[in-house]
Amino acid sequence: MREKNKNVKSEKVTENKLSNILKNEYVNAILLYFIILVMLFYSVIFSDKSFTTPDQVSASYTFYSLKKHFVDGVYPLWNPYIFSGMPAFSALSFNVYVYLPNFILQFISMLGLPGMIPMVLHYLIAGFGTFLLLRRWGLKSIPAFFGGLAYMITPYLITMLVYGHGSQMMTAVYMPLAVWAIDRLLYKPGLFNMALTALILGIQLQRGHVQIAYYTWMLIGAYFIYFLIVNWRKENAREILLKVVPFFVISLVLAFCLSAVLYIPIHNYSKYSIRGGSGGGTGFDYATMWSFHPKEMMTFLNPSYFGFGGVTYWGTMPFTDYPNYMGILVLVLGVLAVFIKKRKITIFFITIAILSLLTAFGKHFFLYGLFYKILPFFSKFRVPSMILIVTQFCVAVLAAFGLNDLVEYISKLDEKGKKKLKKIIFIVFGLLGLFALYLLLFKESYKASMFEKFKVNPQWNEQQIRYVNNLRFDMLYRDFWLMILFLAAGLSVAYLFMNKKLSAKIFFATVVLVTFVDLYRVDNKIIRPMVSSRVDLTKLRDPACEYISKDKDIFRIYPLGNLFNDKHWGLFGLQSIGGYHPAKLKVYQDLMENVGFNTMGILRMLNVKYIISPARFSDDNFEELLQTTTYINGRHIPVAIYKFKKFLPRAFFCDTVQVVKDKNTIFNIIKDGKFDPERVSIIEEELQIQIGKPDTSYVSIEKWDIHSMTFTVYTNKPAFLVISEIYYPNGWLAYVDNNVTDIFKTNYAFRGIVVPAGKHTVFLRFRATDIYAGLIISVLSLLVIVTLLIVKRSEK
Repeated sequence: MREKNKNVKSEKVTENKLSNILKNEYVNAILLYFIILVMLFYSVIFSDKSFTTPDQVSASYTFYSLKKHFVDGVYPLWNPYIFSGMPAFSALSFNVYVYLPNFILQFISMLGLPGMIPMVLHYLIAGFGTFLLLRRWGLKSIPAFFGGLAYMITPYLITMLVYGHGSQMMTAVYMPLAVWAIDRLLYKPGLFNMALTALILGIQLQRGHVQIAYYTWMLIGAYFIYFLIVNWRKENAREILLKVVPFFVISLVLAFCLSAVLYIPIHNYSKYSIRGGSGGGTGFDYATMWSFHPKEMMTFLNPSYFGFGGVTYWGTMPFTDYPNYMGILVLVLGVLAVFIKKRKITIFFITIAILSLLTAFGKHFFLYGLFYKILPFFSKFRVPSMILIVTQFCVAVLAAFGLNDLVEYISKLDEKGKKKLKKIIFIVFGLLGLFALYLLLFKESYKASMFEKFKVNPQWNEQQIRYVNNLRFDMLYRDFWLMILFLAAGLSVAYLFMNKKLSAKIFFATVVLVTFVDLYRVDNKIIRPMVSSRVDLTKLRDPACEYISKDKDIFRIYPLGNLFNDKHWGLFGLQSIGGYHPAKLKVYQDLMENVGFNTMGILRMLNVKYIISPARFSDDNFEELLQTTTYINGRHIPVAIYKFKKFLPRAFFCDTVQVVKDKNTIFNIIKDGKFDPERVSIIEEELQIQIGKPDTSYVSIEKWDIHSMTFTVYTNKPAFLVISEIYYPNGWLAYVDNNVTDIFKTNYAFRGIVVPAGKHTVFLRFRATDIYAGLIISVLSLLVIVTLLIVKRSEK
């Protein structure tokens, strides 16, 4: 009997614990956010479908091309499959297990759950992080939840995942947590909060989207300045600063050290890439191509004002597929937050929202140019509109304050105040009614005026122009009506709450529900068109690639026309002279821009053996081998395969070298139709040994892999061995019979070494010491952070 009573008591205790957990506001917030995400992404969570945008697919090609080596036990630090070779790890093409949460996400994947779930779960960090931050600042639970919802499903954040910018999204979601951790540290400095801040900021940095992480650090830097200003006039200001500043600085240093395995190699690589070659960054015109035009602020009110991506978009930013909409009630409440209750924190956030918006204007406003000139590393970024995520985060926070303070304000109104607020509500209702009347009565004239504004493709005929413009206007017109509806709903519940017809909870819940519906319908338009059946890239069939890959020689391919930027060749082990990467090597970009690939000399230099062409051609230098198909953009297209008759192997002896130090002269020599790298190659510094044309010589490739290559060579006199591998001094070493030898920059972008007379073994290997040094720093930092968290937590 006693045993039975014990069991009953035990069950009751368990039930009480479970009940308490389910009543916990933080647990409830997470559960609700999760349910919302499931509703939003159900089409990719509960099916074999995925997002197959060009950027998504392109990133997958690179990942799976390199993953083959990882599966075989080699962590790919070099990528030989695009642009004749470039760094993989340092250029952020393959960074498995650098991001600490990957260990958890890998476990989730092992459970057999759909592959999109680990990425979708990151949105919980955005929502719950904002909720934590707002609750810390004293907001009620529902307004805090509202702020988290507004940021978590803001269309721009959803777009990042849908359009293949997963690392961008997974970095941006940490922004609220970063501010939360910094706020804890500044107002309660100590080793635990210092370690917690370092961990959150370090993990965000590890995710690898440098630009979003940079904007986050700009935000927390601004918050630190705000903290100093707020506390400057306090009596104990000196004591506060002396205590806070060291913890703040050390937390940032620890965060960077935690991510050193990534950022030390990135920094070293940037000097050789188009983002930082020759000491600069991206050119200003290129960097500001995606500047947010002030006119496009209309999308804050109407998501379809400038179309909705694709052919309907008529704004100024190329290839734009989404509006920068935040929700009409979110925007209105964000503005109200500044006026309802005078808070220092809301002034801070409205200031940052405005500054980030002005920066997003890029070339349309001076602020971006100022940052471009004075802020370190800022010039290495492009797409000014990307900083709008900071604006949208600030507006979400302000909207939560606005909702919280609006309820408090209405609750405290006396009769005189209520009459005044009623008058304001009726005026706004009247303005909405007038606008609705205008839309009804003057639809055709408004349509005609918009048709004059819409930009059209000059290649469209009249029928196409009419169709697209009608499509644009219909979306715009419908969304204005929805804007009126949502605003009217917000005004109505505010009026009913003021007259005590609704409780505060119902008012809160209605605003949250209306905002969810508003953002959901926009997000759904972003998600749905991009969902298609998932392609198993490991089982992809491609007749052209399968045919060429039967050749076990070491060579490269040259895909012509619209095939040049594709990267799926690497899935079949084919190395291309083309590809896509936003930060390719500067020497290769220079070669592409100033020389091109139209001469036999450069094709020989590039080790090109096969041409894949979407159109047939006739040229005595090429032999047509096969007409077949290749897989591009989700379909098979017809191509012809040609063999280059003048193919040169990966390494060969040239007759002589010519020293030329001026790069423009080098370009002119190489693009001359008479240039033959086997006869003469160009170097940029004098040799210390005299070389000549060997009477007898040979080069045999004994071994080749992505990190090393071994050649057996023979020459009867000292000679110059040209190796068709990209010149990259940060990691590649060369040896002749185990003796280190110099690698000379040859033909502007390739390698060459001096080989003494006789038979020798030439060995090249890629040893990225900066990656290993960064790894050691990161591991040590992690140990320090974890130790501080455990020890200091146990002391509390």
